[in-house]
Amino acid sequence: MNKHTTKDLMNNILSYLGSPVVNIEITETQLQFAIDEAKELLSRYYPTMRTMNIQTELGTSQYNLHDPEDRPIQTVIEVVRMNPNTIFYNTIKIDPLLHPYDIDNFIEITQLIDMRRKFLNMDTTFDYDVNTQTLTLYPVISQGERMISVLYTVSPHINEMTEFNYRWVERY
Repeated sequence: MNKHTTKDLMNNILSYLGSPVVNIEITETQLQFAIDEAKELLSRYYPTMRTMNIQTELGTSQYNLHDPEDRPIQTVIEVVRMNPNTIFYNTIKIDPLLHPYDIDNFIEITQLIDMRRKFLNMDTTFDYDVNTQTLTLYPVISQGERMISVLYTVSPHINEMTEFNYRWVERY
């Protein structure tokens, strides 16, 4: 996979528009805005999924989420509350080193979460505020819950894109 840079992407876009033969009056800020918009649209259909484990505090319901690479978290897909007192505590293992997930891992994780939900009736509800990057859990953390595992999406980075996705962003 080729390593791409934003500057390469900007130069390619300008050449598609006729540069250097045609004088193009587009600023780098405008190009960057268009690229960011295309990446955001791409991430809706081809999300970059990650997990994080957060140590919980008894009685606390709000947690600030922070991606290790300082990317804004777009959506939270699933929250798993880890309680060693439940039967399936050791069954659900979401390894943060499996990035990016392949489809088999994703299917296995979702099946385990569904199985836990059906057998234990432990539906977790949550709200996620994109602006403040705050996750709110309902109900609050109870006795025995020591950790939560959060499955979330971030916007793709230029270097992580496949050649097809890179070309799609370039043409969009």
